Amino acid sequence: MHTAWTIVIGGLLAVSAAAQPGQTAATAEDFVIKPYLQMGPTNPGAGPSSLRVQWASPSQSVDWAVQTRSPGGEWSAAAAASNRQIQIGSVPTHWMYAAATDPVPAGERFEYRVTKSGLVCFEASARVLNTDPAKLHAVIFGDCGAGTTAQREIAALAGTLDPDLVIIPGDVVYSRGRLSEYLTRFFPVYNADQRSVETGAPMLRSSLFIAAAGNHDLSNANVDKYPDAMAFYWLWSMPRNGPQLEGANRPVLSGDAGAIAAVLDAAGSAFPNATNYSFDSGNIHWTVLDSNTYVHWDDASLRAWVASDLKAAASATWRFVVFHHPPFHASDAHKDAQWMRLISPILEEGKVDLVIGGHVHNYQRSKPLRFLPAAESKWPRDGDGLTASSPIGGTFTFDEEFDGKSATKPRGIIYLVSGAGGADLYSDKVPSSPGTWPSFTASYTNTRHSLTVLDVDGTTATIRQLDASGTELDRVVVTK
Repeated sequence: MHTAWTIVIGGLLAVSAAAQPGQTAATAEDFVIKPYLQMGPTNPGAGPSSLRVQWASPSQSVDWAVQTRSPGGEWSAAAAASNRQIQIGSVPTHWMYAAATDPVPAGERFEYRVTKSGLVCFEASARVLNTDPAKLHAVIFGDCGAGTTAQREIAALAGTLDPDLVIIPGDVVYSRGRLSEYLTRFFPVYNADQRSVETGAPMLRSSLFIAAAGNHDLSNANVDKYPDAMAFYWLWSMPRNGPQLEGANRPVLSGDAGAIAAVLDAAGSAFPNATNYSFDSGNIHWTVLDSNTYVHWDDASLRAWVASDLKAAASATWRFVVFHHPPFHASDAHKDAQWMRLISPILEEGKVDLVIGGHVHNYQRSKPLRFLPAAESKWPRDGDGLTASSPIGGTFTFDEEFDGKSATKPRGIIYLVSGAGGADLYSDKVPSSPGTWPSFTASYTNTRHSLTVLDVDGTTATIRQLDASGTELDRVVVTK
């Protein structure tokens, strides 16, 4: 058994670091996708929690199961895995499996294993690294699954950082959100058997990942042209506690009725509501939103859900929000993609501390700011004369005193862009001189792929940006 570690954060169990599988029964042919960890659709609460283990196999069997134990203890009764057939386009037919680990209390060591016909085919060992609910060590990188050397280098770096939580703020794979792209550009990199800059790192099997939906994940709805698109819905499993997306507030699939039915069958109950959710990790409340323009965040019911979600988290020390399209950034690319500015007042009223986005392929950090949209500003809807490139005007208020060093209590929300996780950089589309930056920009790096490290310790949060070599590009401290 190889050494690994885990944490329990506010009832969320997250296994971490590289636990190599003990393939005593299965071979590589048994897995289309090797086991990986998800939070699962049930919103975790305080106390013992379980994780959802997912994998894919080329054959259907009722004999797959997951077991859990404390090290040296007895294995739990086998939890039978559910399965559903994925039969889409030219991707070979296979079955997705899922089973839950036994609930594990904070502070307990545990191991889990995946069995088939009673024989162990995948095993991981884990221990509690940090049970303090006031602490979190997270890694953030978006716009990542492009199959590039840089993607693998960033993954290898992330694998050395032992994160409690890995956050992808959208555009998980390029460029159509297809299952075939996940199979070549995501799982082999983040679930590699060994960590290296040539391959990536074995993180998915051992670290808890969450993701927001980006435009490359869910905006390619022509299933005749891309029959295995929309894979986000059946590969990710997050809490199902978000708003109901009714009417036009959902992707509109087009194409042959049979092809549409195949996608919806694969997605199951996840379509279309699984892309908006929230959860707690210790003293942090996380709200994750789908910022693609088919979700109209000017709808009263959707805005009310965000407001009530943040209000319910009033006792949390920190409130962090994740969505793909950054409302404030300095790049020429996507400079008019400003529609998420319209929810800024709701986030401010909800006392949000940090908003994390991607979409723009570099790193940027804003000054702490407040923004009041102009009264005439509207969400871009079909037929109203507006487009997704229609700018959103309004009034800014900046905290010019905050520097993250000597002045660390911001008055306003800090907006991050962490979109340098692997896709080609927007290095030629960003102003080269600080004097040309927009007035809200405090920091950006546009020539190096990088990831964000977010460390929370009680009432102090430290944000660092590291390039693929581990060199620190930016650091800021925020205190409450």
